[in-house]
Amino acid sequence: MIFTAKTAHATLLSDVAVFGFGVDQFEVPIEECQPYIRTLKFFLGGKSKGDAGTFVSEDQRVASAFDRLREHRMLLEGEKSHDDLVEDLYFKNKLYLDIVTPDSNHSLSSLESTSVIIAGSGGIGNNVAFAFASLPINQMVLMDFDRVEESNLNRQFLFTQNDLGELKVEALKRRLAERFPVLHMRAREAKVGSDSLAIVLDETPGKKLVIVSADSQNIVEDTAAACMARGVAFLNVGYLNDIATIGPFWIPDAGGACPFCGGDSLGLSPNEQPDDVKLINRNYSAPSVYVNNATASAMAMSDVLSWAASDYANVMSLGRRVGINTRNFDKYEIALSLDPNCAFCARLQES
Repeated sequence: MIFTAKTAHATLLSDVAVFGFGVDQFEVPIEECQPYIRTLKFFLGGKSKGDAGTFVSEDQRVASAFDRLREHRMLLEGEKSHDDLVEDLYFKNKLYLDIVTPDSNHSLSSLESTSVIIAGSGGIGNNVAFAFASLPINQMVLMDFDRVEESNLNRQFLFTQNDLGELKVEALKRRLAERFPVLHMRAREAKVGSDSLAIVLDETPGKKLVIVSADSQNIVEDTAAACMARGVAFLNVGYLNDIATIGPFWIPDAGGACPFCGGDSLGLSPNEQPDDVKLINRNYSAPSVYVNNATASAMAMSDVLSWAASDYANVMSLGRRVGINTRNFDKYEIALSLDPNCAFCARLQES
């Protein structure tokens, strides 16, 4: 069946017709718009491929409009049209996946078989846990050992005053269950490290993805050790003051660099510092607010959806650290190449 997407839209102006919104939007001269309008109208509710073939064969202008509308994802193909979908929890997700992934059904199937481990249940953990809970994933495992404090409530939006003093993983699990009762979750009270993460990975069967956001100095190294030894994809999500950052996204079958390829270009293992510098740095406190947490989380989820679609060309953090300046939206990148001398990647080659 071929059908007009619910995300299709048309606006007629004095000299041009504008079709669609967002990246897929395009314009045609107003005098050339009727084949496009006729085509979108014809496929409302869906038509068989046979009917579609007959329709486009009657007029070359319609055939051209048909091809362009399909290219811009305003005409879609599937067993059911959008009109046949139940407007349930996943309905809006389906509309979004239809415009950002090559095959939304493949993406949904991939997510359904994926167990997501969220290492860290703070500001980013709240955001990505909420996002994953709204998707049809297999299960979610929450890891953290901290308890909810009042200073958390400015950005860890799923917690309330009633949760103060409670383990973050338990409070987060309960809050998510209130909104998403079908979601299968486990809460692990544990400091995120190579040993604790290895235990969780080994007791979680099937396809897995790790999102790491815990604020430990060695967290990325520990995550890399546990995940890469087991062939589990992982993504580091965080911020550097007002710059939201993600990556590099390590995907076993994509051949990309890990966070430690190319030495210490990401500053993950800083050299020993003089005592006066240590004193200054001990005074540092990260400015953690909704803006940098939510921006980094949204960036991460965008790449996760491309990963689920096996659309690696559009995983923006594959082989690179990506940053967005939350004040002026400038984009920064640090590209990494696969390094045969990398301690972590070398272990994989030896095994």
